[in-house]
Amino acid sequence: MMRFPASAHPLSQGPSPSAGQLPSADEVSGVLREILSDPDFATFEPPPWRRLLGWVWDTLNNAWDWLRRLMGEDGSGAAEIVVVLVALAALVVMARLAAAHAPKFLASRVEGEPATQPQAPLTALEWFGTASTRAGRGELRPAATALYQGFLLSLDQRGVLSYHKSKTPGDYAREVARGRAAGRSATAFLDSFQDFSFGLDEPTPTRYAVLATAAREAGCPTDTTETGARAEPATEPEAR
Repeated sequence: MMRFPASAHPLSQGPSPSAGQLPSADEVSGVLREILSDPDFATFEPPPWRRLLGWVWDTLNNAWDWLRRLMGEDGSGAAEIVVVLVALAALVVMARLAAAHAPKFLASRVEGEPATQPQAPLTALEWFGTASTRAGRGELRPAATALYQGFLLSLDQRGVLSYHKSKTPGDYAREVARGRAAGRSATAFLDSFQDFSFGLDEPTPTRYAVLATAAREAGCPTDTTETGARAEPATEPEAR
């Protein structure tokens, strides 16, 4: 048998250069955490109803096996009848529990749902009323927006412009400039609205009153809006 010298034997050589560069335990743990965090390694948690059905199924299977062992092969027919009766009894119990707790569950879901948002105004007069209410509370920029909506719907009814929610104040200004029914007064309102709503100056009741006057001069019934602009900020009534 051929023998190698001790110095020439492959296993007698010292460790390879890479043997002294093994990763630390922290590095190994970090790599394992990254691997296990992959979605392929994520555990699936079945919904509660599926776990409940699985528990019922396992219970029935266990009862079936127990009855078969108890009654033997000769009583398999009787065991099947007993299992069916047990299953029916379990279904009756679950149905009664569902009937007892379903109304409470549905009521809790309804209470948890957000309240229905109030319906937005639909007509020009409704928008003018909203503007008056907001101005009375000191919400001047929202009041100007409501006034603008009422202005557009009012002029749309008169055929001065064609209202569409995608149009901008600039679009309406160009549209009004082509007609003669409300020409300068409508353009003046649109210019004032853009300056009031998007300008750098702070909105004030006086400036809002000027805006409402411009809408009235364009043919809009803004008497209620003007009254709201001049009123002091309203306070919410106390709950009784």
